[in-house]
Amino acid sequence: MSTLKVNALQDTSGNNLSRVLQVVQTVKTDTASESVGSGSFTSTVYLPTNITPNATNSKILITVSICLQDYGQPYIALQRDGSAICVGDADGSRMRITSGTYMFDSISLATVNAHFVDSPNTTSQVTYGVKLAVRDNNTSTIYINRTEANNNYSYAMRGASTLIAQEIAP
Repeated sequence: MSTLKVNALQDTSGNNLSRVLQVVQTVKTDTASESVGSGSFTSTVYLPTNITPNATNSKILITVSICLQDYGQPYIALQRDGSAICVGDADGSRMRITSGTYMFDSISLATVNAHFVDSPNTTSQVTYGVKLAVRDNNTSTIYINRTEANNNYSYAMRGASTLIAQEIAP
């Protein structure tokens, strides 16, 4: 067996190549539900994932895949330490979200995905996660990893949701 040890990898122009320094993942396989009012996000931050960058100029690649159900349109807003990041610009009273999808019944399950490269500019622990919302004129319940109907049929499903944080070297 051979061992290769280097201080830095460079491309043909002499530029240092980035590399992944660490990978942290949160996996949610159980179910949850939370009621949320029109135009509001859940109070809970789902898929909380802690990562401590090695350098202040490191980038963090966030990859989210969350199974949601609401008879309408479920949305997510990516969070860093409880504050929204990677959301649309403010415009009137419109909701600022990261991503969302459309549902057409109470027995389907949809996956909402998001990818974002963050620059937290710290070497202290950072917590990433998502808050959830739905498009509804009333209070509605959003379901994670299960359907609203929650039928015990062979065609019914349970999902798994993940958030992966990867530190990319400067």
